[in-house]
Amino acid sequence: MHDIIESILRTFVSFCLLMIMANKLGKTVNSTSTYYNFVFYITIGSVAANLAFNLHIKSLPMIASFLSFTFITLGLAHIATKSRHIRRWISGQPAVIIQNGKIVEENMKKLNMTLDMLQQLLREKDIFDIKEVEYVVLENSGKISVLKKEAYRNPTKQELGMFSAMKNKVPLELIINGEFVHANLQSAYPSKEWLLYEVKKRNLIIKDIQYAVLSSADFLFIQCFKDEL
Repeated sequence: MHDIIESILRTFVSFCLLMIMANKLGKTVNSTSTYYNFVFYITIGSVAANLAFNLHIKSLPMIASFLSFTFITLGLAHIATKSRHIRRWISGQPAVIIQNGKIVEENMKKLNMTLDMLQQLLREKDIFDIKEVEYVVLENSGKISVLKKEAYRNPTKQELGMFSAMKNKVPLELIINGEFVHANLQSAYPSKEWLLYEVKKRNLIIKDIQYAVLSSADFLFIQCFKDEL
């Protein structure tokens, strides 16, 4: 019984330490994936698991080990922001796999990457023909960045003469559950008077409307309670 209680307490402490560590390291730990992060995940997971379940190891030394590893990680992360050389040593640097449409075989050998692996990564980018590619860079995360040859790039609106200087607008919710969203009703447009006019034009009253939103294209969408299935 004593072992069970001790295990529960140690698990709780381990969980709290993991949450504190995750909070200190920030969201960048999840957004990036490098071999440095890989080593960190394995080590910190092993320490936390032993702290929680291995009753033959004293808890205080494990907590000290956990905190020491966390401080080392935080220290290296801070130093990496100041020094490019340290950053490259910790995270590595991107490698060019294809340059000017030609495979850089020397880099492929250094990375132990086969042509099959490269083709798989290209297919994940919806590229099934390697001749479409001008540049491929293998990022530190293990993913590739691709620049297609000019002949295979999708034309932009500007290139097609369809470029519009009008800025994109966020859709505005104007009515929710039969009530005005006053924060989105401006004195000019969209105003409360304009909205009342549009509602009246549809032979409706505000209480009839479950949801009304003004789209980025200035289209007023109205969903009434009676329209629900």
